[in-house]
Amino acid sequence: MRGAGLQALGMVCNVVTYWVAGAPLACVLAFWGGMGVRGMWIAMSSAVAVQAVVLLTLLMRQDWGALADAAGERVDMLVTGGGERVDMLVTGGGLGDGGRGGDGGDGGGGGHVDDGVDDGKA
Repeated sequence: MRGAGLQALGMVCNVVTYWVAGAPLACVLAFWGGMGVRGMWIAMSSAVAVQAVVLLTLLMRQDWGALADAAGERVDMLVTGGGERVDMLVTGGGLGDGGRGGDGGDGGGGGHVDDGVDDGKA
């Protein structure tokens, strides 16, 4: 969930599965059920299994396009620093040249990064 930017959702799942379900069940099985440490292990292992199923279900139901757009917006905010955006434009090369850079010829030259600073290079 962290990689999808959904840390809060993962935290809620952890709290519910361990503290609301797992720990009370461990106490019930260990002390009132007479199972001792074995009851604690069964309860906490069950909590881990439930957590895995819940997190996997939540992960599979996400709109990955929307999450990618939100991540792009966060990156834009980091690049701009909250102010005016500084565009980084890569010229030359491209995805269609097999990763060689340049004009797709012999692989020499590479692309030029236009960072807005006039360094005398074209």
